[in-house]
Amino acid sequence: MFPVVSFVIVLLFLAVPSHGGFWDSASGLLKGVGGRQQAEEQPAKAVSDHDKEGAFRQALEIGISRAVEMASAPGGFLNNPKIRIPLPEKVRPAANMLKRVGMGSQVEALETSMNRAAEKAAGEAMPAS
Repeated sequence: MFPVVSFVIVLLFLAVPSHGGFWDSASGLLKGVGGRQQAEEQPAKAVSDHDKEGAFRQALEIGISRAVEMASAPGGFLNNPKIRIPLPEKVRPAANMLKRVGMGSQVEALETSMNRAAEKAAGEAMPAS
């Protein structure tokens, strides 16, 4: 369970920067300001710890959901250099030798299958709602 949670958290931090508008919205919620006009008409309300916790949980849920969605899509790992899984360091000398003798396509197929398996696993990382 722990590796899956760690994996999802890493994906969250990789995916969230592309969704900056969400963080702006969450920031406004945490500040207790519903909009510019409302802030001018009435003083901002204090935000309870319960509301902050709820906003933080919602931000995590949305971020994790988007990260898992991106990673589990076809090519989610394979086409993303930030999370693509390369061949392990110990296997690379053998992979280079295989490439030199004309078996490069098999080496690439191995790396592709590792990344496809990670895409499938990412899709299964989210519990059913």
